[in-house]
Amino acid sequence: MEITKSFFFIKLFTKSDIIIIFLIIFSGIISVIWQLNEKEENKNEIIIYLDNKIYMTSNMSNKIINIDSLAVVEVLNNRVRVIKSTCKNHLCENQGWSDKFPIICLPNKIIINFSSNKINKNEFITY
Repeated sequence: MEITKSFFFIKLFTKSDIIIIFLIIFSGIISVIWQLNEKEENKNEIIIYLDNKIYMTSNMSNKIINIDSLAVVEVLNNRVRVIKSTCKNHLCENQGWSDKFPIICLPNKIIINFSSNKINKNEFITY
């Protein structure tokens, strides 16, 4: 009888275990809230870089953009894709639609990025 009583009174968690579990749950909740807020952030502008300089900025309205006869970009429903490119392997075309991650065409030195802030027109990308 003494053995079963002591078996049921064994502590399952120490104070440090409870603190660690609480911190893991708390950080998970904070991460989810942060991700939801990041998705809610309105990406209302695209920035097109050519040869490490800003080629143009544009709002996310539906349009087709020609980039110096190197590429043709389509903006539709707040998403962007490269329709046509003069590069050899066409990886930028195969990337498809994007509304969050940049589209990069290395042979043509084109980067299409998203922003919700106004930027300086003389800004350069650093690698």
